[in-house]
Formats: sequence, C-alpha cells, structure tokens
Amino acid sequence: MDKIQKNITGSIIFIILGITIWLLIPIYVPEDTVTVMGASFFPRFISIAMIVFSTILLVTSIIQLKKGAFIKEDIPGKKQEKVSNRDRFNGIGIFIISVLYMLMINRIGFLISTYIAVTSMLILFRERKIINYVIVYSIILIVYYVFTHLLLVQFP
Repeated sequence: MDKIQKNITGSIIFIILGITIWLLIPIYVPEDTVTVMGASFFPRFISIAMIVFSTILLVTSIIQLKKGAFIKEDIPGKKQEKVSNRDRFNGIGIFIISVLYMLMINRIGFLISTYIAVTSMLILFRERKIINYVIVYSIILIVYYVFTHLLLVQFP
C-alpha cells in the first residue's frame, strides 16, 4: 500500500471515528446549563477537529491520486527505512507505561503518577540531559498549579 492509499484509508477511519464521537457525546456527557462551555465542549471540539483535518487529508490525497502523484514505497534504488527492534520496543514500552499510568493515577494521584510515567518515558528513550528532566517536571508542576489553584479543577 502506498502513502496516498494509507492517507485515504486513515482519513476515512478518522472521519468515521469523529462522527461516532460526535453522536455519542450527548449519550455519555451530561449537558451543563450553567456555563456556555460545559463538559461536552472539549469532546465536541476534538471530534470536529478530527473530521475537518481528516477531510482535508482525504481531499488532498484524492487530488494527488487523480494527478497521478503515486508515491511508491518500493522505488528501485531508494533505501527502505526499516523499523528497528529498538523502535518496536519503545512503542510497546510507551503503551505499557500509558496503561500503568491510567491504573496509577487514581490510586496515588496525578502528581506522583505523572512524575513516574514521564520519568519512565525519558529513561525508555535514553534521555541523559538533566535539563530535559527539569523542563518536563516544571511543566507538570505548572499544569498542576494552574488547574488546581487558578481554575479550581480537582485532580485525582
């Protein structure tokens, strides 16, 4: 499957997913009559963004396909990029860390579980620069402070 076909397939899947999310929002997210931007605002925004950007990708891919701009993955003389075992390991590691993060967040809280998950990800990607750890930890603290003290949103 070439790149254009992958783009068309992926965009169709995400258009269907965006429409499905849009239709399920009234069922799963209660309407908030107190504020204009209630609980359903963000899911609706995300579903609209998915539909719009997937439609743009679909249209541009169809135009490229009609123009004959085929992008072959197996062009003679072109070196194929292979997925290394390290990349596969990183992908599986991120998935496992994300699942563990979801399980930890309600038990030990947002701050500690986020620090553990982010540290695990940085170690997984073999990040050695201390400044990157400091930057990420600072961003976590800023997000926590803004939500808990300024926006008065309770975290687990």
